Amino acid sequence: MRWLLAAGAAGLLLVVAALSMHGCSDTSAGGGQVRAGHGPTTVTAGVPTGYTRDRAGAATAAVNIVQALTQAGQGRVSATAVRSALAASDPGPGLTKSMDIASGREHDSNVLNVLPAAVTVESLNPDTAQVAVWTVAVSRDSITPRDPVSVMTLWSSTTVSVVWEHGDWKAKDLATRSGPTPDEVVAPGPGSPLTLPLQGGYYTFYVD
Repeated sequence: MRWLLAAGAAGLLLVVAALSMHGCSDTSAGGGQVRAGHGPTTVTAGVPTGYTRDRAGAATAAVNIVQALTQAGQGRVSATAVRSALAASDPGPGLTKSMDIASGREHDSNVLNVLPAAVTVESLNPDTAQVAVWTVAVSRDSITPRDPVSVMTLWSSTTVSVVWEHGDWKAKDLATRSGPTPDEVVAPGPGSPLTLPLQGGYYTFYVD
């Protein structure tokens, strides 16, 4: 059973990665329109925005918030652009810390990609939502171009609180913890968001 879960998660990630290569039109620095069922509708300076005011829209926004912060941490998008596009007017301490850490990062050749394995909307009303995102991060890193390359994976869970502001879902706060790994969630404990109904569908796309 455990190996089936791990294989299923790996298969899901391959499908997500393949489908994420489609769905965007123009994503240049000046902004571009996107065609996606529940958002985003626009990508500006590499940051996606524009989500539907429903469960799937909140789930998609939460995943893209996690991914945008990861990209800002690598210097691939501007932390200022992420703050302007995705942050609520009064961000909480966890989100503020994440944006501060990402601020001023320079883009290098190392890669860290974060993909969602499961998404759970823990609570939802017209103005707020809380979304749990279980992700796997895959990093490729080397200290210098001549050093051996290392590839690592890390499973983590991020709870994202979003609020509806200015016609879109904005990040209010977030908290991230390590795990669980696939072999730990064959029978998740009662406190795990994975015991709640999971969102179906795909919540990511490729932004270059």
